[in-house]
Amino acid sequence: MAFLAPIAAFAAAHAAAIGVAGSLASLAGTGVAAFSSIQQGQYAEKAAEYNAEMANQQAQEASTQSKYRAFDLSEQRRQMIGRQIAGYGSAGVNPDSGSPLDVMANTASEYENDIYMAGLSADQATSAGTDQATLDQMSGRQAAMAGWMGGGASMLSGAGRTMLMTTRLGG
Repeated sequence: MAFLAPIAAFAAAHAAAIGVAGSLASLAGTGVAAFSSIQQGQYAEKAAEYNAEMANQQAQEASTQSKYRAFDLSEQRRQMIGRQIAGYGSAGVNPDSGSPLDVMANTASEYENDIYMAGLSADQATSAGTDQATLDQMSGRQAAMAGWMGGGASMLSGAGRTMLMTTRLGG
């Protein structure tokens, strides 16, 4: 235990320098913690912005697909009614009145409902994607703000610890 005496003597003789070194180390750690918090917030903001961009692109793709579906249905309707008219005509039935006309009107109505639903699907996809993009952007802004707040809190906390350490060491 005799080896402790020289260490204690060295520490007593250099207490002020050790206190300053401790304070500097504390300030450096505080700076690193603050920088890290800010960087995390900025990274989270960039990730959220990317997610928002992807949500917008997916909404646009879903809308485009739904519009193509509506176009295809319209073309199918035209072809189906054409086949019905040809079938009635080849059977010697007048397609311009009675049951044949009712059947073709019903066919057209069913296709119109399907076309309407395809358009509605496009609108819903666009709305859902836009809403998700908005939420992602809000999340990104909040993450960036949280990073700055965390960085500021680290700075204040570290400054307080350093001042307390300096005061206790008599500096």
